Order: sequence, then structure tokens, then C-alpha cells
Amino acid sequence: MRPSSSAGLALALGLLVGLAGCGDDAGDSDDDATGGSNATGGSSGSSTGGSSTGGSSTGGSSTGGSSTGGSSGSSTGGSSTGGTGGGELCTDRTGGALVDFAVGAEMLRVWIEDDAFIEEAERLLQAHEMRVPVFNTLLDGRDCDEQWTWHPDPADVEFADFTIELCDGTPSYIEENKDEWLSDVGQFCPWSAEVRAVSRQ
Repeated sequence: MRPSSSAGLALALGLLVGLAGCGDDAGDSDDDATGGSNATGGSSGSSTGGSSTGGSSTGGSSTGGSSTGGSSGSSTGGSSTGGTGGGELCTDRTGGALVDFAVGAEMLRVWIEDDAFIEEAERLLQAHEMRVPVFNTLLDGRDCDEQWTWHPDPADVEFADFTIELCDGTPSYIEENKDEWLSDVGQFCPWSAEVRAVSRQ
């Protein structure tokens, strides 16, 4: 009986050792599984810290895009400066109108006291049409446009559909040849003139 008892004891110990081994393997697999999930958690963490923080929402177009440096710059440096010919001169006058003309790439502001001319200038502006302004008498000296040292007689003006070519030109050409123009031509009729503003005062 003793040998069989010893064999039974050995079998029982073997079973206990086997069970203990299985427990370790289970623990190892659990650890591995936990470690795996940690690895998964790591990858999810990297995806969270990815595009949302360093992506387009912070460094994208909303901050560095066109809204900051876009059209506001053009509105500041746009037509408000180039829309008139010369400063704020003659703004205290009454009984007439300041009329701004674009003559090619140049601007000309004149003081006008002829009602028919002012009304026609207003009509041309509203209709986006062009006629030739005829300044029949040019006078020496700066007036309402600080760019030029000559100005038209405010009462001796009219509009025409056609004029002689001799009086056509640009304000800068008259300025550069003022003495000759005033003595030999005397009038100014720029064919390319377009009314840009009419301000009655």
C-alpha cells in the first residue's frame, strides 16, 4: 500500500504544479493582453494629438489665410486716394460744384459755376457716359487741385461731342508746357476725360 500511496502523492503534486503553471501562463497572457491594449491606447493617443492640435484648425487658413491680409489692404489703398485729383481745397466754397475727372491715368479736380455744365456732369456720371469737357479759358495759378498750377475759368465751360485736336491733352502735359499752352492754345478739351465725382456746394 505504501508504494501506491507514494504514487498518489506524486500524482497530486504533479497536478498542483501543472495548475500553478497554467495560472502563470494565464497571467502572462493577461499581461500581454493588457500591454497590447496599452499599445492600442498609445496609438489612439497619437491620433488624438495629431491633426486636431497641429492640423489645419490652428495652423491652417483661418489664422494665416486671406482673411487677415486680404481685401482689407486693397480697401485701404484703393480708390479713396486715387478717386480725386487734389486734396481738400475749395471745400468751403458755395454756389457751384467740385467736379472730378479721370483723364487717362491722371486726375483733375475743377471748380465749376456753370449750372448747365454741372447738370450734364451729373447725368454723365449716373449714365456712365462720356462727353468732352471744354474749358474755354485756362488761368494761371493753382486753384482746387493742388497737383496743377493752372485752372479753368469756372464759368466759361461746356460739354461737346467733338472738338479740335489742338486742345486735347493731359493735365501733366499742360503743366510741363504751361506758358506755351496758355499763350498759344488757351483752352483745354481732353477727349479721354470721364466724370468721376460731382459735389455741389
